[in-house]
Amino acid sequence: MKCDCPGCVRERKGLGGYQPCSKSPKLSNPPQNKGNIMTTTVIVQAHCASDKEVIVTIEGLNDGDGNDTVKVLQDGETYQNVVFDDRVISICEQYKAD
Repeated sequence: MKCDCPGCVRERKGLGGYQPCSKSPKLSNPPQNKGNIMTTTVIVQAHCASDKEVIVTIEGLNDGDGNDTVKVLQDGETYQNVVFDDRVISICEQYKAD
């Protein structure tokens, strides 16, 4: 459902770029006061054998410990986040540890 928040208005007017709906669940907030910010939504859907897993590494997003955030997805799981400025999302499939 669309509302009158800046993100939905931007989408209705076809202004380009991406700004999430302020009434939707938050993914992660882009930095403030940086002028025109372009963001890209990244959706990872894991489709892998039962002996493998998908590793998603988000550089530039940490929990205050200075380390990058790492998500591990099993077959059928989905992860979504946004990329902007210096944030990098890397994805690889690897064998599960024994």
